[in-house]
Amino acid sequence: MAIKIRASFNKQTKDSKKELIQFYLTGDDEKNPELNELCREVVELEIDGVESKLTAEFSKVVQDAKKTTLDFIVKGNSSVSQSYDFYRKAGSTVLLTIAAAQMSLGDYQQEPPHEGIEYTVNGDGTVETDPNQVSIDDVPPGDGDAPPQGTENVTDLQQARTRRGRPRKATEQEQKAEQAAPAADDADDLMEQASDEDLPF
Repeated sequence: MAIKIRASFNKQTKDSKKELIQFYLTGDDEKNPELNELCREVVELEIDGVESKLTAEFSKVVQDAKKTTLDFIVKGNSSVSQSYDFYRKAGSTVLLTIAAAQMSLGDYQQEPPHEGIEYTVNGDGTVETDPNQVSIDDVPPGDGDAPPQGTENVTDLQQARTRRGRPRKATEQEQKAEQAAPAADDADDLMEQASDEDLPF
């Protein structure tokens, strides 16, 4: 089943997971009963003048007094060139073809398989994994204990600071003694201020 309608290409927004494409319909195309039949299905979108097609989920049809809004969700697996060809037509009135795709909504929404650990869950809630799977007990001790290259284990902090030339941190007693010591009299270091009578002018 395929529908050809005149629509206003309202917007195209994209994030890391999906892309939303929105069209507005007005006039006789709003009353097309095939729109409701294709809604919530996987469809192929084609715009006259654009060579590429987009496979998308026909997400929803929203009708109000002025217009009908068609929302399509394109997953992140569409190529950039296909999306860009469509994006160039955004904001204009286009001749849109909506055709039923040869895949189900479940197949379209399914995430691609990823590698992981195979396991089975027993009735009591325990999990069994492949016996050939490496466990933490299989790793020999000491492999992860070595410090990163270029670093050393320091046993005597004071000696290491002296060797590196860093000043030693003051102990609490030294800090208290330093705070209790009377401040130097800054007035002794300054010259006497001259009075107005001493000035030459």
